[in-house]
Amino acid sequence: MSALLLTILAAGLYIINRFDEGLTPDRRTGIVILAGVPAGAYFGWRAAIQSGILPALLLEVVIGCLLLACITDCATCQVYRFVWWISGGAALLLLGVEGWPEGERLWGLALFCFLQLILFSHMYGKGDCHAFCVCAAVEAAAGMDFTGFLIHMLVSFSLLAAVQVARGNVSRKGSLKHPVPFLPYITISFLVVLLFFS
Repeated sequence: MSALLLTILAAGLYIINRFDEGLTPDRRTGIVILAGVPAGAYFGWRAAIQSGILPALLLEVVIGCLLLACITDCATCQVYRFVWWISGGAALLLLGVEGWPEGERLWGLALFCFLQLILFSHMYGKGDCHAFCVCAAVEAAAGMDFTGFLIHMLVSFSLLAAVQVARGNVSRKGSLKHPVPFLPYITISFLVVLLFFS
């Protein structure tokens, strides 16, 4: 599973460096790889044991894309669209393999994605909204519902707030003094929520 994650990261970085100005690896890139790859591999093996190899491979594609998004968000404060096309496709396939949610869970997923893309896109970047939508699709495949998607958001914002308060990056009005990449917090919270709520 680690090899798949490293392949996704290497391929993604190659594409970016081949067709764009490229990224210069820095300390944060190393942290994402050293921390994210073993964590992602754990979830892949866990999914393989619980659901089989195909769901595990699809989950690894999503996690690999989220790790790539973390790297690009930290380096350039943007995420390339192809990351969301690939991760979104893998998340939808995972939903299909695990069984499409029905009733409230399906409407909850649709409502959550609608709110992300229409309402929350004005609060933070579209890449963050896309990340929440992809994560929600995977969470729905794991049996979570609208409440679980909101818990993921709450954990993400709580983690962001705790770290930024500790770093002294929060003004008296409660806003960030300097903007920071949000995708690492979304990704960490996603893995925490999957660990405890699925």
